[in-house]
Amino acid sequence: MMETTQSKAYKEERKDKPGFMEGLTYNVVREPIKVPDIGRIYTELIKQVAKLEDKKLKAKLLQAITESISRKIFKRPINEELLQRIWSDIYYITEGNLDIEPPVEILSPEDRELDPELIPYPEKRPHSTFGHYITAFIEIAKYIEDKRLRDLLAKYLAAYMKFVMRKWHRTEVNNQWINEKLKELSGGVLEIDPNEDLGALFNTDRKNNKKR
Repeated sequence: MMETTQSKAYKEERKDKPGFMEGLTYNVVREPIKVPDIGRIYTELIKQVAKLEDKKLKAKLLQAITESISRKIFKRPINEELLQRIWSDIYYITEGNLDIEPPVEILSPEDRELDPELIPYPEKRPHSTFGHYITAFIEIAKYIEDKRLRDLLAKYLAAYMKFVMRKWHRTEVNNQWINEKLKELSGGVLEIDPNEDLGALFNTDRKNNKKR
């Protein structure tokens, strides 16, 4: 996708400034998202899932994503019409590179246009200690029916939550604390064994799981 004029101008203005873009990404220089109504977080999730080689896992995760989008973005239960709309957006975002059979017929670019009644008022996201990506993944993971896959994702989410606390909040927390936060954010659906070796999943543990 072509870079915006605003993005080019901002880069040109800041290119010789010390520390510019060092470790940071500003929205003005990010690539514009193809479906603004879905938002950047869901767009990035879809792109990452599309790269998976396991077709069954990819299909399950995309199903969970479509259900999450219907609740969080469109504020309504999933139905055939909305499912077709969301899957068409997914195909548009990934340029059809999914390598799986969609559950509905994909709309043509002309038919993809949103009915104005479906455009939601922008929702102010609640602050999260762990960031919006984690809360979005938790929202998706808790609706996955396969318990083995759901538990596996819960462990990786817990490991990353622990990493966030150490990296960005400079705070050491134990697994029990992480488990309580995971249950709280998922409405009691997701949890881990407090004795789980999270360090083996995300290199999070050190000093014998020092307590907060």
